[in-house]
Amino acid sequence: MSILYYWLYKILSKTRREEDPGFATTIVLGFMLYWNIITILKECFPIDYFSVSKAYAIFFGIAIAPVIFLPLYFFLYKRRFIIIERITEFTSKRYMIGKFFSYLYFIISVVTTFYFLLNH
Repeated sequence: MSILYYWLYKILSKTRREEDPGFATTIVLGFMLYWNIITILKECFPIDYFSVSKAYAIFFGIAIAPVIFLPLYFFLYKRRFIIIERITEFTSKRYMIGKFFSYLYFIISVVTTFYFLLNH
């Protein structure tokens, strides 16, 4: 996750010069992780599996958000300079492997999202 954070940080640091790219990266990763969890749950359980009201579902979604965003904030955002320094010291082989798996995670996230949207 830290390598994916590094790659998104690099991209956002080029486009968001006046803002904090580290916080924006944390938000993007949080929403991507949140969306992946929702997609997996929707694939595992049919739509009628849980019979809850819409208000309860919204409340539950908002209540779960801190569980996802707080660890990302403390483990990635607060340590962003350590992560950047550590990843820039990687060997070229480890760097490429990390880059490959980061892109693979992102591509799989996008593909499963579109698969879910088109088939449900």
